[in-house]
Amino acid sequence: MKNVFKIALFICITAHFSAQSQQTALSVVNVVGENLPPFTLPDGSGQQFDVVRAIFEPLNLSVAIEVYPYKRAVALVERGDADMMIGMLKDDNYQLSYSAYPHDVDILIAIFKENNFDNWQGISSLKGKSVTMIAGLSKPFKAYLPEVEFDMSEVGTREQAINKLRHSRTDYMIDSEGSYLTEMTENASAINFVTKPVGVLQIHVAFANTVRGQKLKALWDKHFIDFIQSNKAEKIYRKWHLLREYKNTKRFFAQQLK
Repeated sequence: MKNVFKIALFICITAHFSAQSQQTALSVVNVVGENLPPFTLPDGSGQQFDVVRAIFEPLNLSVAIEVYPYKRAVALVERGDADMMIGMLKDDNYQLSYSAYPHDVDILIAIFKENNFDNWQGISSLKGKSVTMIAGLSKPFKAYLPEVEFDMSEVGTREQAINKLRHSRTDYMIDSEGSYLTEMTENASAINFVTKPVGVLQIHVAFANTVRGQKLKALWDKHFIDFIQSNKAEKIYRKWHLLREYKNTKRFFAQQLK
């Protein structure tokens, strides 16, 4: 009877560790991102998703991609239901680990109607004004802005923010230049606004605080610098007509790695 008990116990322990091993074994990388063409598209294509594949597929890891609204994507990684999110701004309010280096660098811009142009005096022009940002991005955006007090509101989409601006329900919209330029190609009403730079954004990969997530972070950090300086990286940016973004990112690394 004792032998039967020992065998049963051994089977249970073996099954437990086998299940744990399967959970932490790396064969598929579960990646999430927001719907932000041409960087991340619902069908799994896009410049940033191509970068993920370029990093992990040579390491014999397959990449599974899902696209969600920004805040939901963040929540999935924070819960460990996804391994990583591409295209995220560092935010200490989340329990996540971030890549050692940004995978993209972009310009933070203020967007406003032409009739406000004569009043523009730089970042101080935001003081006391109503400013609209995208939900989930306001806190990290503000981290890249100088200390200026303004009346901030959030909306779910860039189209909603542009509509508020067009109908004078907000004075300014704050967004990344790349995202706004993309919106302009899809939303004609976004064209007739003035944009001014107000900061520089560093866009990171966020990893789950799990064994899998930390293994993937170590791999990403190990291989990314060589990748971003390679011809393969330039080809990906060129494929998606994002040479402006590539030059911004290359310039950043040239300064950081001196």
